[in-house]
Amino acid sequence: MRASAKGAIEGLADRLGYLVLPKWRLPNLELSTHLRQLFQKYGIDCVIDVGANTGQYGQFLRNEVGFAGLIISIEPLSDCFVDLNQAASCDPDWIVLNFALGATAGNALFNVMAYRQLSSFLDPSNDQAAHMAALNQVHQKISVPVRRLDTVVATIEACRPLGPIYLKLDTQGFDLEVVKGCGAAIERVQALQTEVSVLPIYDGMTDWRSAIAALETLGFAMSGLWAVNRDFALKAMEFDCVMVRSTGGSPDRTPSGNGREDARD
Repeated sequence: MRASAKGAIEGLADRLGYLVLPKWRLPNLELSTHLRQLFQKYGIDCVIDVGANTGQYGQFLRNEVGFAGLIISIEPLSDCFVDLNQAASCDPDWIVLNFALGATAGNALFNVMAYRQLSSFLDPSNDQAAHMAALNQVHQKISVPVRRLDTVVATIEACRPLGPIYLKLDTQGFDLEVVKGCGAAIERVQALQTEVSVLPIYDGMTDWRSAIAALETLGFAMSGLWAVNRDFALKAMEFDCVMVRSTGGSPDRTPSGNGREDARD
């Protein structure tokens, strides 16, 4: 009965020129609609989800964007990876990997913050975001393995061909370091999503203008900005910045970052 009533309401709304959506879809509706159009236009069939945490972005792709292609989610924290692995366990097109990404392969100390989603290779700085101080403090330091993204892509492609790539970056201040590890594989990336900071919450993190400018030198152009966090005064703290390939770009150039050679994913 409930399903038939829902179908009748949706049918009536459609005839009247309206779209019926559950309330939980509203916060990300604009971004999900944009990505659906972008994926179709650029033929995206692989999303590399860097900084996957517990799998929220992968679920967003499946449930809100309607993406049915390959997802490669990468997360260094073991406790988060347990939940990520569980989220992807019934999805044969969702690969999960337990390490960090950076400019050079090896091992590096990683700051696990009181609030896990804020964990980063960078040290916290709460001078401009005092309201986050309790969450953005180091709970422990751990050593994590770091890989280059070009190596990861080559390893996966040896078993499964990859088409045009969408690169999602959420590394708490180290997105450009991940990009440095792309090497020639950056040419495979047709569009990307990076979290850019307006109010710095880590020491030495790249500001939003410099981050966008660095990606523009790689041949990307801005496609949209969506506020991720705001402070108590409703000032934007971070944006999700979506960028697409721009004709006449220079994909062989390396972005300037903060000089660090490791990156959290």
